[in-house]
Amino acid sequence: MNPVRRQHLIAYIYFICLTVAMTYPLVLVLHERFMGDPFSDAYEYSRHIWWINYALRNGDPVFFQPLLAYPDGLSGAWLWGNPLQSFPAWLFAFVMPLPAAYNLSAVVHLALNGWAAYYLAWHLTRRAPAALLGGTVFALYPAIQGHLIASHIGLVALWGVPLYIVALLRLQTAGHWRGIILASLFFVLSLLGNNLLLVYVLFPVTLLLFLQGWVRHQWRWLTWMAGGVVLGGAVALVFVLPVALEQLNSPLPPPGGDVRYSADLLAVVTPSFYNPLFTNLTYSRRVLGGVNNVEGSAYVGLTVALLAAVALWRVREARWWGLLALFAWGLSLGPLLKVLDQTVTISVGGYTSHIVLPWAALMNLPVLNIARTPARFNLAVGLAAAMMVAYGANWLFQQRAFQKRAIRYAMVGVLVPLIAFEYQVWWKGHTPYLNTIVDLQADPITALRNDTDVRAVFNIPYDHLLVEKDGMYLQTRHHKPLISGHVTRRTPVSTAKLSLMQSTLAPTLLNEAGADVVILHREWDDADGQLEAHAYEHLGEPFHADERLVAWYVPAPADETPFATRSLDVGELNNSETGYIYAPGPGWSLFTADVSGTGGLRLHLNGDTLHSWQIDGEAALQVPIRVTHGYHTVTLEHTAECPNLPGDALECVPLRLDATTFGQFQAAVSQPIAFERGITLESAQLSDSDVWLYWRFTQPVDASVVRFVHLIDAEGQLIAQVDTPFTLPDNVTTWAEAITLPTRDVAPGDYTAYLGWYTLPDVVRIPVVSDVAGAADGWVVLGAVQVRDE
Repeated sequence: MNPVRRQHLIAYIYFICLTVAMTYPLVLVLHERFMGDPFSDAYEYSRHIWWINYALRNGDPVFFQPLLAYPDGLSGAWLWGNPLQSFPAWLFAFVMPLPAAYNLSAVVHLALNGWAAYYLAWHLTRRAPAALLGGTVFALYPAIQGHLIASHIGLVALWGVPLYIVALLRLQTAGHWRGIILASLFFVLSLLGNNLLLVYVLFPVTLLLFLQGWVRHQWRWLTWMAGGVVLGGAVALVFVLPVALEQLNSPLPPPGGDVRYSADLLAVVTPSFYNPLFTNLTYSRRVLGGVNNVEGSAYVGLTVALLAAVALWRVREARWWGLLALFAWGLSLGPLLKVLDQTVTISVGGYTSHIVLPWAALMNLPVLNIARTPARFNLAVGLAAAMMVAYGANWLFQQRAFQKRAIRYAMVGVLVPLIAFEYQVWWKGHTPYLNTIVDLQADPITALRNDTDVRAVFNIPYDHLLVEKDGMYLQTRHHKPLISGHVTRRTPVSTAKLSLMQSTLAPTLLNEAGADVVILHREWDDADGQLEAHAYEHLGEPFHADERLVAWYVPAPADETPFATRSLDVGELNNSETGYIYAPGPGWSLFTADVSGTGGLRLHLNGDTLHSWQIDGEAALQVPIRVTHGYHTVTLEHTAECPNLPGDALECVPLRLDATTFGQFQAAVSQPIAFERGITLESAQLSDSDVWLYWRFTQPVDASVVRFVHLIDAEGQLIAQVDTPFTLPDNVTTWAEAITLPTRDVAPGDYTAYLGWYTLPDVVRIPVVSDVAGAADGWVVLGAVQVRDE
């Protein structure tokens, strides 16, 4: 074997051993436990790995998900666009259990990270011992270990980036089309673990190399590099575009992530509290507590810092990597400065403000705005630190005291354990491994795969993310479709549907949705077990129960499908509150609520505005809601919503919401009636003297247009009327209103209600376009009204 190849093979074997040591004792339970902690994405990712393997075995569409979001299924573009998240695990799964395939795939990627960084450092220094130290730093860097805790396997598949840098550097002296193609290939490979690595790693690295070429006036090199990046970007669109288009239609993550998932200012000097040497450091838990132990780990370490300092002091080329580290670290701090996991505020002239950082100016730019976790820039910091360590070690190894090869490797033998011990984030099971569900091989839930009468499974509580992930992994046992489920982020299945199915557990609703089995995850039920008691009440005796799971067959429906609602929560209305409706057919329900305070409100149905108010004091809201068959979401929004910022720099005065109800369902079928000027009466309901109207507009409407409802007697005389100048809010195309005709002083008898529009100041009716009764007179008949003697 070629000596250079043998050297790199030995290096890769070393990094495999290093990875096995880092993840110990995983090697002892490789086939029965997953890499990560109980709150990680391991179940989610392993389910996708299972699906690819299952689809290939059975001839199903690999990049479509018919077993999720039953009955519609989901697109699998994310799996196509990020193949290194599931490869080579799905290949291993042909010959080994799923946990082993998943874990072995992670080990392969982590070892490749170390080797690729070793190769880059070797290219820069031409000295294997120094390169070995650089590769070790990158392989063990706390930011990577943090994502290992969360099982972000795609994000830690970083080995393409060092190879991409080597390809670009080689273009300095050997610029040609072959080199450009190689650089473009590694550009694409750098994105295939997670497309967001374009922002977190490739963006700062590429910017640094272009800056270096510009400062040195190496215009030819810049031209070759630009060719590699452009070609690579064009090829990468094959993978990136389907994901980008899918994400545009996916539920957005909760706002505020840029601050929550940004690195603490002290993170670079904060070791993990899992390290036995630093476990008593109180500030460590404050800096890295909660989510930041995953996203915010960025500890540089004393050993690495000393070697990097030597490099910055003595090696000119290393300073470029120092610049990269500084730039990426600054971006990792996010839009607002945090210290001890709290945003820092300053007071000037009686005003309190946060300290704004550079990422705030970049976070909303195209492409960069897809990143909502700036702490991940520390992945680039780790690569820069690794190269500075290689340069620093290389300078030391050139000194007289280290001339002998044995001494250099002895030095490596001392430094590697020091670096590894300082970087201990994940070792020796300090972070618990996942409890897998491998013991379900022969239980009744696994046996569901042979039950052809089961259409789909509904996992509850549906709104707990870990239940959804556990349920997705359960699917690898029972092979049945899920009512919910997701490819990434959260399920796109209607929350109204999932909420009402769970809150009612009505066999009629479950049957209509295709849910023939309900599985309760006991660990995530509320403290009193109310959901389990609710399930026993509506579903009867389960066919399976253990300490973790309870499973029921859904009984055959005995009643007609009910009208079901979940009212809006009462209390302070800071931003918005949401309620849900299931309607068995077209009809109406009257929404009512009491509101107090000062501010603007808007009521939305499935995202369309129905009504708006300006509240000043106390008000009783009353809006008829026109629904069709199916599930609907009703949202009451405070239009001057409270800012989603940490701390108390801005004060928010909420509204108070009380007594929210949805009235009884009133079935109704009506034909839309169109007027000129883009006005359409989609539906109307007349009950005694109450009139409910649902409008749609395709043109703006202002106060010069009046909507009228008139009560006419048998002789055609006007008896009562409600004439209202109509001003439609901007960007609103629908409107619902409840009108009560003033009949208190009207004599008992039979009357007819008419509806129409007229313009001011000429008082000319707006013609009716539809062919309906009364159209010739510019109004339509709503129906008969009987006024009774009180």
